[in-house]
Amino acid sequence: MRVHEVMTGDVAVLPPGASASEAARIMWERDCGVVPIVGPEGQPIGIVTDRDLCMASYTRGQNLHAFTVGTVMSRGPITCRPSESVHDAEARMASAKVRRLLVVDDRGFLVGLVSLGDLARARSATGVRRAAEHLFAGVATTLAAISAPGPSASARAAE
Repeated sequence: MRVHEVMTGDVAVLPPGASASEAARIMWERDCGVVPIVGPEGQPIGIVTDRDLCMASYTRGQNLHAFTVGTVMSRGPITCRPSESVHDAEARMASAKVRRLLVVDDRGFLVGLVSLGDLARARSATGVRRAAEHLFAGVATTLAAISAPGPSASARAAE
């Protein structure tokens, strides 16, 4: 199975100067938890999650209109290609400890997003019990690697 078979293709994006409230609006309207951030040429430069917005608002004591997504986004998003195998995408997620990969073409332009949820839905749709069990094991292994405890935010800040 290839990434292009399971990815979400119609992904809303924002420039880094957009307000955090605009990202929240997109997340609400599209029922998603992430918005890729793109540079002037259209290539992804970051990613902002609903958690990023929530924690930034809390720690800054500001509402979402007061800051931009560029100030809270994770830079250097982890990417994959549409032609890559789902197995390779899972391995990259596990290694980078991320729940989503931005899918980019050969020029580096965003063509979609693949999430752990996309992988789980695709695997449940296979219909072949033995294959599905094997494929779900991959999702479970990836989720376990992503979710492994790491240093807390306060411990990271103290470093």
